[in-house]
Amino acid sequence: MNSRRRIGLVLTLLLTATAFFCMAVGPERVNPYLTAILGLKAPRPSPPRPVPGAGKTSVRVLDTVSSDGVRAHMARFTGHGSRVPGYTGHAVAADYIRRSFERAGLKDVRSEPFDVTAPIDKGGSLTLVRDGTSYPIHAVWPNLVKTSTLPREGVRTRL
Repeated sequence: MNSRRRIGLVLTLLLTATAFFCMAVGPERVNPYLTAILGLKAPRPSPPRPVPGAGKTSVRVLDTVSSDGVRAHMARFTGHGSRVPGYTGHAVAADYIRRSFERAGLKDVRSEPFDVTAPIDKGGSLTLVRDGTSYPIHAVWPNLVKTSTLPREGVRTRL
């Protein structure tokens, strides 16, 4: 084996061992060593900048918001079912938010629609053949885009 191949093999083994060490020990323990070795320093946080009118605005918000008002908003949001895209509650909630912004005096309030894949649960049931007892069941959200499916005629099996 020539010397270049040996050096390459040693470097590869060294890098692999270092990577395994870092994974085993954890980045939160390795970081201080790397920081010290490489001489890295975190940037100093910038000083907070005052926001003109923030005091008056916060007082106005606190005077405007009440627990009864929050309850009314929440009742409005939860009164139309799921707000997941694809369900009717989604469109109702979006319209309610837009109109609330406009009533608050915000100008040029717009929405930008976009497509999103979301499963729609149309409901289902589990019926026991033994006595005909039926139980409502609901879909499980998928890890990916495709949901779990069953044949249209359903499934007959032992529980």
